[in-house]
Amino acid sequence: MSTSVEHTDVAWDLETLVHGEGPDGVLRLLDEAQAQADEFASAYQGKVAEINGAGLAAAIGELVELTDLVGRAGSYASLKFAEDTAKPEHGALLAAVEERGTAIQTKLLFFELEWTALDDDRAAELLASPGVEKARHHLQVVRKEKPHLLSEPEERILAEKSSSSRGAWDRLFDELTSVIEVDLPGDGEARTVPLDVALSQLTSPDRATRKAVAEAVTKALEPGLRTRAFIFNTLLQDKAVEDRLRSFPSWIASRNLANEASDDSVQALVDAVQEAYDVPQRWYRLKAQILGVDK
Repeated sequence: MSTSVEHTDVAWDLETLVHGEGPDGVLRLLDEAQAQADEFASAYQGKVAEINGAGLAAAIGELVELTDLVGRAGSYASLKFAEDTAKPEHGALLAAVEERGTAIQTKLLFFELEWTALDDDRAAELLASPGVEKARHHLQVVRKEKPHLLSEPEERILAEKSSSSRGAWDRLFDELTSVIEVDLPGDGEARTVPLDVALSQLTSPDRATRKAVAEAVTKALEPGLRTRAFIFNTLLQDKAVEDRLRSFPSWIASRNLANEASDDSVQALVDAVQEAYDVPQRWYRLKAQILGVDK
């Protein structure tokens, strides 16, 4: 016998991320990460060109540990915020993590820039060294970004502004959408549910339910639509500016590079999909005919 569980009955247990210390554990992780980042910069900044294979393996190991610390802190803060965006303490913790995470990221920028500055022969020699196997692919991918990297001062500016530009708009959008409530029709009175709960009803096996929910969601999304559209357009413009600064030839080129896909292969996929736009239309017409549905 299956049991239905309401979303209000479910709570994430995030304490394993911070050893049961709650928000204090998040700050402890960030303190530890900042201290390690300072030590890392003292040990390697300006010296990557002189590093040997063993040194590269050691550096990568330190970066992995650093990434884990910041990642755990970020996961705890972001999931707590998603759990209830209305709680000021959740927003404050997330803001603190983003600010300190950006500072740590900025401190470590030099490593990627110095690594990509190595000539290909020297990089290949280091990549063939024992102990680098697990990081080899990542290091190779980073070097492919070389044509699109800026100078260290420019990269520092972009990194430090990220939390108050794109990151801030992302968070505002999340806060605005998280408080949207939908009045779902029922047998008696309409019941009010969060947007994510309403969206889950769009997969109901009952056609009338899906239709009613879709109409209710559309109505609930109307207030604040201009503000959310402005946020979306601002994020698009922000990406366009960064793509231009980094000399990406098209809006999708940076994503293709991250996905390790060629621009030509992705364009071929897009063309194939566009040429087959009529397939789902034909499918739904056939399905309606089989089910005896007029529309």
